[in-house]
Amino acid sequence: AVLHPLVDALTPRHGKAAAVIMDESLIMSGLVEELLDISKIESNQMKLDFEPFDLKELIYDCLRSLEPVATKKNIAFNVDFPEERIILTGDEVQIRRAISNLITNALRYAQSNVDVAIKQGISQTIISVLDDGDNLPKDMLSHIFERFYTGPNGNTGIGLALSKEIIELHKGTITAANVASGIEFKINLPFSTSKTYF
Repeated sequence: AVLHPLVDALTPRHGKAAAVIMDESLIMSGLVEELLDISKIESNQMKLDFEPFDLKELIYDCLRSLEPVATKKNIAFNVDFPEERIILTGDEVQIRRAISNLITNALRYAQSNVDVAIKQGISQTIISVLDDGDNLPKDMLSHIFERFYTGPNGNTGIGLALSKEIIELHKGTITAANVASGIEFKINLPFSTSKTYF
């Protein structure tokens, strides 16, 4: 296995300081990767691999990978999916990143629950991610998909901006809105990029 370059340099005797440095290093590595991807999208160099994939399984994979974070924060994942398989045509890796970014963001602000749902319309597939955190002022909400936007807790990043770019490459839309129980993100993918198999 390939270890992070700091693993050999930082031994257990460094304690909490080593853990903080490792966490910050990984965050910076992820930020650089996201910046490079946005740059590729803007210069039309992002190559998407469109293939059929199972949307429900993709989201379950996202939830499983983030479960340790949810457990640590005492946050429960709740899902509301149709019984039938939902097969989308798109770049599975990039769609996974877009949805994972939304769930990660929800975990950051949720108090006790993150709800993820899929709804099938006549001409669209809607994926919603809802956290039960505080609402955002309207002026903040209108900037939430901008790069390096700073959230109410001082968190700055480009994860949501990258999610928006990825979804738009799939001819879809992504929105955020205050609701009674928190903030809800919705991904809307048109029928032309999805098909349901029963």
